[in-house]
Amino acid sequence: MNRRFSRPGFTLIELLVVIAIIAVLIALLLPAVQSAREAARRAQCTNNLKQIGLAVHNYLSTHGRFPIARGTRPARPYDITSRYNYSGFAQILPFMEQKPVYDAINFNLTVNVQPGNSTAMVTVINSFLCPSESQQVPSGTAGTNYRFNEGANTLYSYGETDTGSVNTDQPAPNGPFFPERSILLSQVTDGTSGTAMASEKLFGDFNQGIATVRRDVYVGSTWPPTMEQAYQDCEATDNSSVPSNGESNAGTPWLDGFLHTSIYKSNATPNKKSCYFYPARLVMTVSSLHPGGVNVTMCDGSVRFVKETIDRNTWRAIGSSNGGEVVSADQY
Repeated sequence: MNRRFSRPGFTLIELLVVIAIIAVLIALLLPAVQSAREAARRAQCTNNLKQIGLAVHNYLSTHGRFPIARGTRPARPYDITSRYNYSGFAQILPFMEQKPVYDAINFNLTVNVQPGNSTAMVTVINSFLCPSESQQVPSGTAGTNYRFNEGANTLYSYGETDTGSVNTDQPAPNGPFFPERSILLSQVTDGTSGTAMASEKLFGDFNQGIATVRRDVYVGSTWPPTMEQAYQDCEATDNSSVPSNGESNAGTPWLDGFLHTSIYKSNATPNKKSCYFYPARLVMTVSSLHPGGVNVTMCDGSVRFVKETIDRNTWRAIGSSNGGEVVSADQY
C-alpha cells in the first residue's frame, strides 16, 4: 500500500506576502537609518566648527586680536588684481595642528601664484569640510564649507579697502571680521555668546552652464542702497538664467580670502540666494544640506543649530557684533 507524504512549504501567495512585509519594513527602516547618518554628519560638522572656534580663540590669545578674514598684515591694496587677500583659515592653521601647511604658504606672493603656494592650495584640511556636503571639488584644489561672519551689511569693501570710494555712504562694517581689519575681543560689545563667528556654506556646482540656487553666486543687475533692498533684489534675481550665474566655484580654494570662499554676510537668512552687485556690494548667505538649517559658531566658541526659518532681523542681530540688539537664545 502506497502512502503519500505531504511536504510543508510556502505557497506563491505566502511568499509574495513575506516579500511585501520585508519591503515595508525596509521602507520604514531606511528613513531612520538615513536620519541617523545625517545626525552623525551634523555632529561631525558641529565638531569642525568647534575646532575653528577654538583655533580663533587660541589665535586671540597669541595675537590679541581676531584674525583677518580677507587679507594680510601688513595691509596691501585690496583689489581683484593684487590678490594678496589670504583667508582667515590660512591664519589659524597653526592652532589647528596644521603648522606644516601654514609654513608652506608664502604670504609674500599673491594667493594664486604657482608653484609658490601649490602645496597649500591642494592640501585637504578635513576640519574645513562638512561631511554632509555632496559636491566634489575639481582636482588640483582643496575647499572649505565654512565661512567667517562679516556682519549684517552688504560691504565687499570699506574705508581703506574701498579704493573706488563706492561705499562711503554706507554704515561701517559691524561684524567680527572684515578685510584688512582685525578687532579686539572687547569690541564685540553685543557679547560673545550672542554674536556669530562662523557658519557653513555649500560648495558651488562648478558649472557655469547650470544654475543651482543654494550653490551659485548670482550677479545682481541693481545697485541697492540699503541692506534690505539688497536682500529683496537678490531674491528677485532670476536663478534660472545662466547669464546671471556669477560664481560657480564657491568654496575653493580655502587659501583664498574672497567673497565666495571665506566669508558670509548676515543679511539674508540661511539657505537663501547669494548675489554680487558689481562692483562692491553683496548678499552672501550661508547654506547647508542639514535638514532645516545650519550650524553656527558663536564668538564664545559654542556651536548652535540655527533654523532657516529664523526671523531675518534676529539673524542680522546675531550677525552684528556691536549693534546693541538684545536677542535671547530661544529666538534662534
